Amino acid sequence: MAFNFKIINCDENIKELFPVTENAVTYKKLEIALSVPCLNGNFYDESENSVTGRFVGPDGISFEFPGFYYEPYDFRSTGELLGHSAEKGGWRIRVMLPESGKWRLEITARHKGSICAEALCEFNAAEGTDFRGVIGVEPTVKRNFAFQNGELYIPIGQNLCWHKPVSAKEKQARYINRVISSGSDYGMNFVRLWMMYWGLSIKTQNCAPNDFSGGQSNAAQLDRVFDKLAERDVYASLVFFTHGDFSTIADSHWFECPYNAVNPHGYLERPQDFWTDDHAKRDAKSYMRYLIARYGYSRNIMTWELFNEADGVDGRDYVASAAWHSEMSEYIRSIDPYKHMISTSACYTDGKIARHKDMDFTFIHCYNYPEIDYALSFQRKDWENQKRPSIFGEIGFMNFKPHIRESLIAPHMSNWAGVMGGSAASGMTWYWEQFDEADGYSIYAPLSKFAAKIPWLDATLKQVTTADFNCNDDRVRIIGYTGSGFAYLWLYDNKLSPDKENYTDFKEFKFRFPVLNGEYILEWTETRGGNIVKTETVKAENGILAAAAPEWRGDIALAVKEKK
Repeated sequence: MAFNFKIINCDENIKELFPVTENAVTYKKLEIALSVPCLNGNFYDESENSVTGRFVGPDGISFEFPGFYYEPYDFRSTGELLGHSAEKGGWRIRVMLPESGKWRLEITARHKGSICAEALCEFNAAEGTDFRGVIGVEPTVKRNFAFQNGELYIPIGQNLCWHKPVSAKEKQARYINRVISSGSDYGMNFVRLWMMYWGLSIKTQNCAPNDFSGGQSNAAQLDRVFDKLAERDVYASLVFFTHGDFSTIADSHWFECPYNAVNPHGYLERPQDFWTDDHAKRDAKSYMRYLIARYGYSRNIMTWELFNEADGVDGRDYVASAAWHSEMSEYIRSIDPYKHMISTSACYTDGKIARHKDMDFTFIHCYNYPEIDYALSFQRKDWENQKRPSIFGEIGFMNFKPHIRESLIAPHMSNWAGVMGGSAASGMTWYWEQFDEADGYSIYAPLSKFAAKIPWLDATLKQVTTADFNCNDDRVRIIGYTGSGFAYLWLYDNKLSPDKENYTDFKEFKFRFPVLNGEYILEWTETRGGNIVKTETVKAENGILAAAAPEWRGDIALAVKEKK
C-alpha cells in the first residue's frame, strides 16, 4: 500500500509540513516534521507551547500523542557527533501505528493554551512484518513479560547507564551502540539506560528544569540509540531520575541538578522538596512528557523507570515519595497511548518503594550478597507476596577483583539465578564497563537458548528448589522449574560466591525427584559455552526419576523432557 501522504487542510501558521520517514508501516516509527512560527518562547514547556497529533485510523481506532521540539545535529558515518546542523530546528511528531489502512492526522498547535495553528493530513499505512507490539506483564500467570501478541519476553542483559569514553572518539551514543551490538550478537535483549548529566541527559545545570535546549545534542544521540535498539531487537528501561540528583549524601550530584536553588534557574532549597513542591512536579511532568513524546513511539521501551533508587533521596520520606510515584505514573498513563510499563527501584533489596502498588513490576537491587541463595530469597518472596514479575535491576559485588572480572563468575551466576530462580529476567549486572573490557558478552548465549526451551505458560509449571530433590551431596543446590512431562534445572556449587572461586569437581553427583512414570530424555548443558555434554534416556519408575550428572564444576544445567 502506497504511503500517499496528503495535506488536506493547513492554515498559514504551519509551514513545511512533511513526513520524515519514507513510509508508514505498522509497529515502525512514523515521523512527521513541521514548522510553526506562531509558537515562541520555551518550546519545552507544554503550558507555553505545544503541538499535538490526533491519529484516527481504520475501524474508528484513534489516539492522541504529543509532539516535541527538535534541533538537528550532524554525525560522522562512524557515529561521532559533529555538531549542530545548518538546518533550523522545528517540531516533530513520532508515533507507532497499530493497524494498516487509511489514517487521518489532525495537528493542533497551542501557544499559552490557545490554538494558534491546525492542519489535517491523510495517509496510508502498510502492514509490517513484526506484529508483536509493546511489552507488558504476561496476563495469565503474571510472572513473566509478554508482547501484545502473546509471545513471551525474557529479559537477559545488563545495565548500560552511561557511556564510558574508552577513547577520545568512542563517546556516548557510539559506545552505547557498540555494546548493544556486541551483546545482542549473543542473545542480550535488555539494557538499562540512565539520563545522567555526564551521559545523555536532556537536563542541564544552567537551564531551567523545564528547558531542554541545553540537552538537544544528547537527545540527538539518544535518537541513534533507539534506532540501534530497534535494529538489534533489544529493549530498554529508560530511567528518568536517579537518587544522586536529589541527595547530598549518596552518590550526590545535587550541585549539578537544575532544580537546586544555587543554580541559575533552580528553586529547591532541599533535595527532598522535589517530592512535594508543586513547581517541581510540574517541571518533572514536562520532562517526562518530552521524553515520552520523543521516544514513546518505540516498541523498544520496555519500561519507563521513574527513579533509580528513590529511597536514596535525602530525608527518605516514603510517604511523600509514594505519593509522587502515584501522581507521576497516573500522568504517564494519561499521555502514553501505548501503555508501556512503569517501574521504579530502591537502594535496598527489601525497599518498599520498588514494590509500590502503581508499578507494573518490581526492580530489586542487590549488592555484596554473601552467596547467591541470599539474593534468590528475595525473588521468591516477591512472587509469593505480590504475584507480579520481579527483576534484579542491579546486582553485583562491589569488591570487583581482577580475577572475578576475568572469570565473570559474578554476572554468570546472577544471570542464571535470575532466570532459573523465579525472577522474570536475568540479574542485570552493574559492572558494564568491566564486563565490556572482559568482552564477556558470550555468557548470554547459553542462558538465552536454555530459557527459550522452558514452557513458561504451561499450567503445570512450578518453581522448585533443592528441598524438592533427594541429593547425594549437600554442597549442591538445585533451582528451576518442573511440570507435567518436563523439568528445567540449574545445579550449582553452593560454595561458589562472587568474591571467591572455590571450585569443586563433582564427579558422581546424583539426585532423585518425583515425576510421572515413563521414559525421559535428559540433556545436560555446560552453562559457559552452551555445549550439550550428555544426553541419555532414563526410565522413571514408582513415580521417581533418578538422574546422574556428568562430571562438572561450578554449575551445570539440565533439561528433562518426556519421551513421546
